Amino acid sequence: CSSDLGLVSPERLGRGGGVVTESIAGATILVVDDTAVNRRILRAILERAGAVVSEAAGGEEALRLVRSGSPDLVLLDVLMPGMDGLEVCSALKGDSGTSDVPVIVVSSLGETADRIRGLSAGAEDYVTKPFDAGEVLARVATHLRIRRLTRSLRELNRELTDRQQRIEDDLRAAAEI
Repeated sequence: CSSDLGLVSPERLGRGGGVVTESIAGATILVVDDTAVNRRILRAILERAGAVVSEAAGGEEALRLVRSGSPDLVLLDVLMPGMDGLEVCSALKGDSGTSDVPVIVVSSLGETADRIRGLSAGAEDYVTKPFDAGEVLARVATHLRIRRLTRSLRELNRELTDRQQRIEDDLRAAAEI
């Protein structure tokens, strides 16, 4: 929607910095918004922080891109023609292949009920338009860190389970001696 602009002034595009830039650098982020200006602004903010950004102008295109390329994070508008952002979010969270991709809703809908609907659809976070570049970067960095830590924890749990199984196998073998 053209009335759905997330305009920020150039000086507010921010440079990230410190932990924020380190957390975002190299991350692949999909920006989904039917308004080209919003996509360009978010791309500029994220690329300045070192992210690799791709774009989708609608929900169906977003689902196809996520399923084919699995970005590290999705920034998702709600008000789009065709499949809206909440439908996209629900579809991503309902698919075991994409359910772990963090989704941050970026929307002009700012009422508490709107935020609750976004979070209930599975979004990890919700940012209202017009957005502040620093807030977007901080939220993106936070959810990228959480995703990395979650993946690391899963891997460590797998290793621990494998070690426990080897110990149990060794104990059974020793008991048979």
